[in-house]
Amino acid sequence: MNEIRNYKQKIKCLVVDDDEDYVLILEGLLEALPHFEFILHWEPKYAPALEKIVAGEYSVCFVDYFLGGQTGLEFISAASQADTVVPMILLTGADDPEVDFKASKAGAADFLSKDDLSSATLSRTLRYTLANAEKNHALRQKRAELGKAIELLSEQKELLQSALDNTKHGIAMFDARNRLIACNAQYLTIYGFSPDVVKPGVNIEEILRYSISLGNYIDLDAERFLKERMLQVSSHASSTYEQQLKDGRTIAVSHQPMAGGRSVTTCEDITGILADQRRLAELAREAALAEAESRAKAKFLSNMSHELRTPLNAIIGFGNSISEAKFGALGENYKTYGGFIADSGQNLLHTINQVLDMSLLSVREAALEESEFLLRGVVLEAVERYRKPLEAKQIDLNLRVQEDHLCLRGDSEKISRAIESVLDNAVKFCPPGGNVVVCAERDGAGEAVVSISDSGEGIPEDRISSLLLPFEQEESHYARTHQGAGLGLSIAMGLIRLHDGEMTVESGVGNGTTVKIALPAERVVTEGAASDSSRVA
Repeated sequence: MNEIRNYKQKIKCLVVDDDEDYVLILEGLLEALPHFEFILHWEPKYAPALEKIVAGEYSVCFVDYFLGGQTGLEFISAASQADTVVPMILLTGADDPEVDFKASKAGAADFLSKDDLSSATLSRTLRYTLANAEKNHALRQKRAELGKAIELLSEQKELLQSALDNTKHGIAMFDARNRLIACNAQYLTIYGFSPDVVKPGVNIEEILRYSISLGNYIDLDAERFLKERMLQVSSHASSTYEQQLKDGRTIAVSHQPMAGGRSVTTCEDITGILADQRRLAELAREAALAEAESRAKAKFLSNMSHELRTPLNAIIGFGNSISEAKFGALGENYKTYGGFIADSGQNLLHTINQVLDMSLLSVREAALEESEFLLRGVVLEAVERYRKPLEAKQIDLNLRVQEDHLCLRGDSEKISRAIESVLDNAVKFCPPGGNVVVCAERDGAGEAVVSISDSGEGIPEDRISSLLLPFEQEESHYARTHQGAGLGLSIAMGLIRLHDGEMTVESGVGNGTTVKIALPAERVVTEGAASDSSRVA
């Protein structure tokens, strides 16, 4: 590149011409222009000139028609295809309209004839070319901004459509003339619409008639639905309703007006929801009926308790009176029979009490009367009640209460009965001369644990789970020798579970049986709190 002359930078020009003499002529003409100052560069070769013009370093470019083996038209066309922003003026040897047309088509901003070139012509052309270049630059900026806006709008449209398609509700938006703007896939799915039919621009009435043609509505209701729906649309008011479709589905529809006369319709298939509500209502009805039956059963059991216990207590009392000869001397046989009556009555009363307790537990009518008490006192009282049966069978009792001040909150009577039921079972199945171990302690998890072990025959592992079921009684293969309805352990477990506790059984044939009662740590109160307890030993 040859720099001819440096002026104060106002307009930077590139002259592409292989004739240096003419470049000097052009320089003189440019110098004569009163309103312009230039930095003028001359490049005689095609390729280097093209690189410079594509780089966009110049304000204007003058291109000679003849450039050795190539033409100025080819140069301008190549620069235009490279998307140059520099305006180019073609310099021709003669005033030829055809060349002028080709120059304009190739992308030239203007064209000048070398024969008619003057300062005035050059000034007019430059003013026109530079003004157009400025307008074109502004236009390109606007186009770039518009392109970015269109791209952003496209992204937002895709994002909106993605959000619409990922909602469980069907959504359709309409313009002020009730034409569809957009809808999501769920809207099409609910009504079985084809996206080729229900698409932007389709009127809402066309959509409704298309829905009718698909058989979505009962024939008698179709036209009435169409009229009602169009009235709702024309009123521009909010509306919410349920549609009963011909296939049995129920669709919840909400139509809401928007600014500018637009509107949005949302719909949801609530067939499953309604079915769930009906099932819940039926379950609630059944629960209420069961609750009523439970209360009736509890009332019946309460009455039966009175009706059974009152005469049975009388029988036991008369039996004791006879056996003790309270009304005068009797023969020994009468005393013996009186004792049998009293003992049998006591056994029967115990069984009746167990059956009633089990029934109350089964209908969940066993309420807790809670207070704070020492576990030691409850355990000792239970053991004391079984002192005679233990001595009668010569069973060795080993009592281990590790914490004298272990205080609990709960129903002491029910916990006592649970311990007694387990202890009764241990004494019953412990052989004469055997041993029973009763242990009360607090374990590592903070729970209060009462364990009762016996040296009895033990229980096969496959029978342990059924042992806690009502009316189950474990015996060896020998004939059954123990009395009872088999409710003791079931009742004990029910009473413990009322306190959110658990009861487990560990046993094995020949290894005896251990029953553990565990009350949760939440029921253990701080030591010393038993000072106000109702049961302190």
